[in-house]
Amino acid sequence: MSPIIAFLSVVLAACFVNGAPTGNTIVAFSAGLTHTMPLTSGETIRYNKVFTNIGGGYDVTTGNFKAPKGGVYAFTIHGYDANTDKAMWIELKKNTELLVSISGYNSHSSAGNSVIVYLSAGETVYVQARPNQSFSLFGKIDQVYATFSGYMIGEMDRSQSDSGNIFQQFPNFPAAGRLVILHHQSQGPSTTASQTYNDHHGDKHVVAFAAALTRTVTGNSGDTVRYDKIFTNLGGGYDRNTGVFTAPKSGIYKFDFHAYDSNTDHAMWLELIKNTELLVSLAGYSSHTSAGNSVIVFVGKGERVFVQVRQDQSFPLFGQKNQVYGTCVGHLIGEMDMAQSDSSPLNGNNHFFFGQR
Repeated sequence: MSPIIAFLSVVLAACFVNGAPTGNTIVAFSAGLTHTMPLTSGETIRYNKVFTNIGGGYDVTTGNFKAPKGGVYAFTIHGYDANTDKAMWIELKKNTELLVSISGYNSHSSAGNSVIVYLSAGETVYVQARPNQSFSLFGKIDQVYATFSGYMIGEMDRSQSDSGNIFQQFPNFPAAGRLVILHHQSQGPSTTASQTYNDHHGDKHVVAFAAALTRTVTGNSGDTVRYDKIFTNLGGGYDRNTGVFTAPKSGIYKFDFHAYDSNTDHAMWLELIKNTELLVSLAGYSSHTSAGNSVIVFVGKGERVFVQVRQDQSFPLFGQKNQVYGTCVGHLIGEMDMAQSDSSPLNGNNHFFFGQR
């Protein structure tokens, strides 16, 4: 090996850990509550135990996460109700916009939710008690239930775009780690911003979607849940008309889904399906129950993932515009090219491309 090649190998090894870029390209935080916090009316929850704060976006004194750079971010919240007679009700906010909610109406109930959204540099995300609600969010040093976590999936700078609404104009617009959106330059009547991007950047995609229920729907045996509110759909994989995510690229994906049961006499029972294979389930067997689950799994290009009502079950899934409990969220962790591998994706001998290519 030549000295130049050896030097470059050392530099590249220093810039990547497990295939993911290190240093300033990573933004991630996670914080928890180690004491019980009484909440009376719309307070921002200040999580006092900081596990991780790469990029310095989380402020323990305010409870706010302030995006240090523009990009696509994933957030997760969890809570635990310390009350016997008061409902826990907290909300994840972006600036003043409600993203998702969690609630617990029974003593010692826990709940969680997830979302993926775009943030411009300087925008804030925080967890807030529902206004006009009074309850206590439980926590102890040795019992950390209430948490607030987030990380940047891919960097994106919209400041160089002449559109502040580019996701709505081009729902299949591909983002990428360290992506700078280019001004559209006319290259003929059929050229789009997405095509212009592809001409410059090839196949470097962030694949991420987040969808939610903003209305109550009745799920009958075997129905696919069709989430009506789309927060994010980078890569265009989620179809709101069918409720199905079709993978635009092969790779390792993470999926989260959550639901809320408002029934008194019907059990909630949902399943996350890949093609025809059951991945994971969630269930609620009492009135006002929240439930969720997650999985990391290989999905081939063109394969389908969706949330389905359990066979022989029927129940309403609760949702309102100001109470967003039912969600389905997913994103590509790392691309995997199965064409270059002659082995199962589960035995560790595949050719992986970690991170967004």
